[in-house]
Amino acid sequence: MKHIQRIILVLIVSAGTLILLLNSNSVKAVPLVSPNFRLDAQVTNSFGGFGNSTSYQLVSSGGEAVVGNGSGGSYKLGAGYISQLQQSLELRLNSSGLQGYYPLDTNTGVQAYDASSNNNNGVTANGASWSIAKVGNGLVFDGVNDSMTIPDAAANTLAGPFTVSLWVKIDSLSNKAGSFVEILAKGTSSTSRNYNIYASRATGFVSISSSIAGVSKSANSNTNIVDGLWHHVVYTYGPTRGNIYVDGVQKSFFGTSGASSDTPAGVINVSEAGALQGGLDEIKLFNRELSADEVRDIYDSNNAGVANALTIPQITAGASQNALLDMQVTTDAGGYNSAISQNFNLRHTDATTTVPNLSNGGTVTLPVLWDEGNTKGMGFTLTGGISIPGIWGTGPVSYKYAPTTTTPTTFFSRTGLSGGVKEVTNVQFKLDVPTTQKSGQYSNIVTITATAKP
Repeated sequence: MKHIQRIILVLIVSAGTLILLLNSNSVKAVPLVSPNFRLDAQVTNSFGGFGNSTSYQLVSSGGEAVVGNGSGGSYKLGAGYISQLQQSLELRLNSSGLQGYYPLDTNTGVQAYDASSNNNNGVTANGASWSIAKVGNGLVFDGVNDSMTIPDAAANTLAGPFTVSLWVKIDSLSNKAGSFVEILAKGTSSTSRNYNIYASRATGFVSISSSIAGVSKSANSNTNIVDGLWHHVVYTYGPTRGNIYVDGVQKSFFGTSGASSDTPAGVINVSEAGALQGGLDEIKLFNRELSADEVRDIYDSNNAGVANALTIPQITAGASQNALLDMQVTTDAGGYNSAISQNFNLRHTDATTTVPNLSNGGTVTLPVLWDEGNTKGMGFTLTGGISIPGIWGTGPVSYKYAPTTTTPTTFFSRTGLSGGVKEVTNVQFKLDVPTTQKSGQYSNIVTITATAKP
């Protein structure tokens, strides 16, 4: 049986900025319950595989789950990669530079899985529990002794520009001693921190402190986040400055000198002192400094219940702009096909004006070179990964682009896989418009699917 996980990219051009909202379904390898029956995915591979017993043989069960989380009047099924199941497949689209991603959607047990390709899985401890959160599920902390630890790993040792993004909900400040409530920190101990994101007990303001390359810095916001609501907190560190953002808005910054040096090795602690009373969701670690627009787009997309976002910067006719995403597939099948389609060309809010397909033609089976300054429209190409077909080119000068069409078309076919290894393919979108293009908002829906091969 073939399993399909479908991801929808909603592309919005607003005031010359293209935003790609990436929506993916998470894996929940837990018993699935409806009013009429219970399906346990771990029993005889009952979902999506082949089960045998002395009394029956179950073949290719799955229902609506082939397109994600499906529900009907009699059942509800989930989809995603589960190692025990034959032909299981998971597809995720991530922003480029993602080093660690903890969606906290496991919803059972003690593992907080890393959804990035680095597989640095965290462990919940001291009673932190699962609950519905900002995007899907998240973790709840009781303010007494609940905590979470993400093990030390080379991928999470962010030397150079980096970004830490998370959602936090603080219901109240616990009675533990100290001037602040630690939310997330990286370092060897409470006295040796690479960075620390925390809330002040006196004001409820969210703040950041860091010790990078032997230099201590701090940034304090004027935003009280101790209100029982979800807040998006981001710390970006670059060659010239560090920034703190709250709910998509830059609140404070400090000057830096040169690149960072992540010298304090060690784990990433969430509520190390057990003082966080509230929830946490969508922890993301990037090996680059996100721009203010990118931070805002993550905030906007998560508010819409969407896990990821990409941004094409300001669009100026005659100068193309790019957006890069990582298509991550995990499957125990021997291969898979990835297809792309759109509902229509980017369309203005006037419901008439559109951004046409590539002006110099091209198809998925025969992509064409981008003629900078002359090629108009939007196209995509593959810039990296395993077994990328030569038709897409081998470097920035030779990359070839194809338009998306209303008919789903396979753009990448993978064979020779071994089970359960996350593979990443880099997909780049490019856009340029003529000087006569009407300004304003444009939108459409681009759909990417992955289908496991038998």
